[in-house]
Amino acid sequence: MISKKKNIHCIVQCRLSSSRLPAKIFLPGPNKTLIQHLLERLDESKYLKKIIIATTNNSNDDYTYNFLRNKKNIFRGSEKNVLERYYKCAKHYKSEIIVRITSDCPLMDYRLIDEMIEYFLKNDCDYLSNIHPPSLPDGFDVEIFTFSSLKIAYNKAKKSFQKEHVTPYIWDQPNKFKISNFTTDLKDKKLYEKYRLTLDYIEDYL
Repeated sequence: MISKKKNIHCIVQCRLSSSRLPAKIFLPGPNKTLIQHLLERLDESKYLKKIIIATTNNSNDDYTYNFLRNKKNIFRGSEKNVLERYYKCAKHYKSEIIVRITSDCPLMDYRLIDEMIEYFLKNDCDYLSNIHPPSLPDGFDVEIFTFSSLKIAYNKAKKSFQKEHVTPYIWDQPNKFKISNFTTDLKDKKLYEKYRLTLDYIEDYL
């Protein structure tokens, strides 16, 4: 049985100043914005105790903060140093296990997240993802890691790439962390290469 005592929190990385498709998370979907669709999907998870929006201190994200603060827990931090933003957010909310989702994946499946949380806990992982290598289309990327691993990365990471993308320090050091990859059994092993279900460009939205 999966422990209900652990603080398993989903931290959703979110900002407005995308160079390729600005304010993409607030594009309209059926009856509501795409970020609201994502958050409602995450709400269906059996294991997530909190869903937290981690946005930036940039004045551009005043709108993000004001729009979402009454809907979800929200935290503001560094725009460029996303590792620092994640660490301070997780520390503030006393997260023990962090599920990392980016806000440009509005079709995220809560069942996938729950399967991965179960795997993570049963296998006593420090870090689990489904992207090394991927077996699902872009748009279903999930990373799960312990707070202790995040803290080590925050204290040890030196390279800008490691700070901008949160987890490279962890997954690039299999000798220091217990790392696993979650794969999905597809009949067509290359199916994930045929589709984009993420939101980077206007063509993705259309």
